[in-house]
Amino acid sequence: MLVLGLGQFISRDSIEYRSGVTLYGYCDGAPLIRTDPSGNAWFVIIGGGAAAIGCAWGYKCDPPGSYDWLTDSEDDDLAELKKEMTDALANCNADIAASISSAIEDCPIVGKFERGNSVDGEDGTSLTYDGGWACPTKVVLANDFFDRDDKCTQYFTLFKECYRRAAERDFDDTGESDNRASDDFDEVEDCLGCEGHQ
Repeated sequence: MLVLGLGQFISRDSIEYRSGVTLYGYCDGAPLIRTDPSGNAWFVIIGGGAAAIGCAWGYKCDPPGSYDWLTDSEDDDLAELKKEMTDALANCNADIAASISSAIEDCPIVGKFERGNSVDGEDGTSLTYDGGWACPTKVVLANDFFDRDDKCTQYFTLFKECYRRAAERDFDDTGESDNRASDDFDEVEDCLGCEGHQ
């Protein structure tokens, strides 16, 4: 509930995280072009009226499959991993190093898949979900991401999902996106201590 006199929310979103990671957000951060009279679904404002083309109850805004939010420990581990990666890239001469660092820092990771509930049913699969123009891009990590002992595999996952897909918008179903990610990772793998990783 928004109290206009105070200019702040006094209650959390009734549909919890289904509409995004911020429980006190309104209309996915675009209150000038969207409205949400019920508190359950926002709609795009068109010529003084509202058209029902918003993301009702998280429709299309949530990635397929079931995922959990990261624990505090996983959040800390991820922050440390991202810092190690961006620090290593800061000393890298590769042309794309700065772009990769920026993408890693701004990566929209929302959680990790529940066991057996990723989009393809495979436990080792991460996903970057593009919900279209109305919904923010979200990255969901594989449920075993934090169990891996190989930091280079974690680096490559962050590189592929945060840089190639989320930042560069490189999506396809033919496997070519993965090939381009591998080729680009070759440029920075030495800087990350991952020479010959793939």
